[in-house]
Formats: sequence, structure tokens, C-alpha cells
Amino acid sequence: MNFLGDPDAIGILITVGYFLAAGLCFHRYHRQSQTANTPLPQLRFWLFVAAAYLLLGINKQADLQVHITEALRSWARQGNWYANRRLWQAAASGVIGLTAIGGITWAVWQVRHWPRAYHLAMLAMGLQTTYVLLRMVSFHHVDALLGISLGTTRLGWLIELSGIASCCIATSINLRAQRKPSNSAN
Repeated sequence: MNFLGDPDAIGILITVGYFLAAGLCFHRYHRQSQTANTPLPQLRFWLFVAAAYLLLGINKQADLQVHITEALRSWARQGNWYANRRLWQAAASGVIGLTAIGGITWAVWQVRHWPRAYHLAMLAMGLQTTYVLLRMVSFHHVDALLGISLGTTRLGWLIELSGIASCCIATSINLRAQRKPSNSAN
């Protein structure tokens, strides 16, 4: 019996990446919590991002979005609107896309006076969440686009790994900045 949703090497690599990002963010949270002058919103930020990446890592192997998609598909068939699913999928994709753009813009605006590493982490988290939500919609054209092969890898893998790498880079930059004694922008 296979308990992994993505048992291949790339699926496991992506899952490890999510957990690594979560660990780095939690480490950042812990390091900043030791500093008396760290504003509470910045502490909460790293804890939130750590929890989000932990959940994304669990989801990568649990495939929760597959279960949600199947439940929605069943609901559509029972409601006799499955034949029009493409319209609903397109509408859902549009709403997700617009919400993501608005949400990321709002979030980056809220942290505009914070060090730049927060901006990169916020952008990475927003893009990662948008990617997962778009996959959940299961729109055929989106799935086809994400499945495009680029040599030995797929576009979806690159997008997912890029978001994880961006979060890890942002966290590392922020950790490095805190180590500098003259840094006042923790």
C-alpha cells in the first residue's frame, strides 16, 4: 500500500523542499523571538509562513486537493451542472488569479517598510498558494500547461520548486542580515 501521493523522486524532492522551507521559516521565527526589538507582526509572519509551507508539504503527499476536486466533481454531477464545468473552472481560475494578484499586492504593501527579504518571502508564499489553488481547480488547459516538458522536467515542477527556493533564499537572507551586528532592520 502506497501512502505517498507523489512517490517519484521529484515528488519527494518537492515535499522535502516544502519541509526545508518550513524549517527555515520556523528557525527564523525562533531566532527573532530571541530578539527583544523584533516587532510582533514580523514574528507572526515567519510563524505563518512556516505553518503554510508545512501544510503544503503535507498536502504534496496527502493530495488533499485531489479529494476536494473529486468531491466538487461529484457535487457538479449531482447538481446536473457538470456539463458546464469548463465555465465554472474558468470562473474559479479567474477568481483565484485576481484574488492572488490582489492579495499579494495588499500583503506586500502591508510590509513595504519591512526588510526586502520579507517581500520575497511574501511573494513566494503567494505564488505557491496560487499554484496549489489553480491545480485544485483542475482546468484541463492549466494542467496541460503545467505538464509541458522542458527537457527532463515539467513546467509545474519548476514553478513549484521556484516558489520553495524563493522562500528559502528570502529566509536565508533574513537570517544572514540578523547576524550582522550593525543591522537594525530585523
